[in-house]
Amino acid sequence: MKKKNLFMAAFLLSVLVIGSSAAMAISGEAMGNPFGSGEKITKFVAGYFKIPEAELVKIADKCEYPDDTLAVLMVSKLSGKKFSDIAGMRTRGMSWDAVLAKTGTEPSKLFFKVKSGKIPPLFTDAYKQYDKKQKNKSFVIKLKDRDVRYLCGVKFVTEAFGKDPMETMESFDNRITFVKIVYDLVEAGK
Repeated sequence: MKKKNLFMAAFLLSVLVIGSSAAMAISGEAMGNPFGSGEKITKFVAGYFKIPEAELVKIADKCEYPDDTLAVLMVSKLSGKKFSDIAGMRTRGMSWDAVLAKTGTEPSKLFFKVKSGKIPPLFTDAYKQYDKKQKNKSFVIKLKDRDVRYLCGVKFVTEAFGKDPMETMESFDNRITFVKIVYDLVEAGK
């Protein structure tokens, strides 16, 4: 009887571990920090943003999500503020919306005008606000953290690789993170 109970406990534990690993992979947490010293993706991203690789690795280590790293770099580029200052704001618990406000970065700078077509579901809420801003300049865009991460990811992939914004957004629906998309593109030599 004890062997049967031990077997059942081991089985349940393995189901829990496998289930949580799958959930982590879907949410993008399983990838962890791909920015290591000497890695192709590190060299590419550091070169694009003109930042020392060691500084990129430090920033990535401080970020809660892999895509926060791209957001730190993109908001820094758009605002003219130091990478470390942007990362510090996030480390202190500021939302991305608050970071944009504090740095004077107009959220509409994160968007692309897209040709006709349906905006993928993950971007719909943010693009509704963007459309309102285009019609009413006094409208204030309020973005969720994930929206800023997503938009910065699209902006980076579009600018760095010359990809179409709509295609980039559509490809994200089938990927874990934008960092994963960048990783794949760098590894493929695109």
